[in-house]
Amino acid sequence: MTTVRTAADIAALAQLACLLEVSAPKPGNVSPGRHFADLTYEDFLTSAVAIGPAFTRVADQSLGATIRQAIEMTACWTKTNTNLGIVLLLAPLAKAATMGGGDELRGALHRLLDETTVEDARDVYAAIRRASPWSGTIRDARCRERT
Repeated sequence: MTTVRTAADIAALAQLACLLEVSAPKPGNVSPGRHFADLTYEDFLTSAVAIGPAFTRVADQSLGATIRQAIEMTACWTKTNTNLGIVLLLAPLAKAATMGGGDELRGALHRLLDETTVEDARDVYAAIRRASPWSGTIRDARCRERT
C-alpha cells in the first residue's frame, strides 16, 4: 500500500524523526537531562525545527540542495554540529518518498541515488564543511583538507 504524502507531511516526519532520536536515552550521547558542555538537548530540538523549510522543498530541489540548506539553517540556530548525520540519512528517504512513478520507497531511493550529480556532491561537501563534524575530534587535520 502506497500512501501519498505532501511535502509538509514529509518535512514534519523528518522533524519528528529528529525529535524522537534525540529523546531516546543513549550512553555517551545527548538526551533529556544529559548535556555536554557545548551541546544541549535543546540544541537538538532547535535543529529538528530548523530543517523543516529545507525538507518542505525536497520535491522541488536537488538532494544536495536539501542537505546543504538543512545544515545551513541548523547553523543559523546552533553553534555546533547537531544533525549532519541524521540529515544525510533522512534527506534521500524524504526525496525518494516524493518521487512519482509508482515506485515503492526502496526502488525510488535506488533510482534517486543512481541519478545524483556532481552538483549534489558539491552541495553535500559544502554541508559537511559547514557542519564541521570533525571540530575538536580529529587528530589529523589533513582529513579536513580532503573534504
